[in-house]
Amino acid sequence: GDHAMVMGPVDQEPGQGFFGNFAALEVISLNASGAAAAAGDRPVFCSGASLAYPLSLFRSLSDPLRGNIASGDDTLLMLNAKHRGVPVKVVKNPAAVVTTRAPRNLNTFLSSRARWGFKPGMYSDADVQVPALRVALQSLAMLCALAVIPVKGLAWLFPAQVLLKFAADQWFLSPYLKYYRKPRITLQMLAFEAMYPVYVLVTAGMAVAGKTTWKGRPYVRKVPLSSRVRK
Repeated sequence: GDHAMVMGPVDQEPGQGFFGNFAALEVISLNASGAAAAAGDRPVFCSGASLAYPLSLFRSLSDPLRGNIASGDDTLLMLNAKHRGVPVKVVKNPAAVVTTRAPRNLNTFLSSRARWGFKPGMYSDADVQVPALRVALQSLAMLCALAVIPVKGLAWLFPAQVLLKFAADQWFLSPYLKYYRKPRITLQMLAFEAMYPVYVLVTAGMAVAGKTTWKGRPYVRKVPLSSRVRK
């Protein structure tokens, strides 16, 4: 309606090689999670590549596009809408998919993901913070399981966690992949699952160290969302 924000589906160009496939699958996972959360009236993420919103909302904010940050203005705008009671709806139609460019190389991919490491601290929304904490704890548990592989009797912990994560992701993503006519999850995803906690550790380290840029701009921490919402 005229008073709703609308999120459309977003995809990424097919990647090349192992890391290209990893990046493409991660985009699918992120957008599936964002769509599911919004469908449950608890939106946490959106992409400005496919987003429509009321002009009245845009005009009600003193700095709607957050000109002082390098990235994240789309989700910040959506969270402002959510906090103001503006419904956030999801378009479910393969014809509505917007395709974005794939990362040029591994460094570009890691830099783009490292900037996400800053974002939970930018948001005061528990619907964002709790899943971010859950991902961090899950990755920490997998890293601990990886570290104790040489310990007698504990070598099974890491492969067991990888298989459990694979099963959960397959259960969650399969309907989305089928509906949008994407290739089904393959055994290559087992390798993705195994490397995921290391990937989280590397990108989190880059975020903490501030070693990331986005579109040529340095990315820095900002204050929580609550301080930026016009009352």
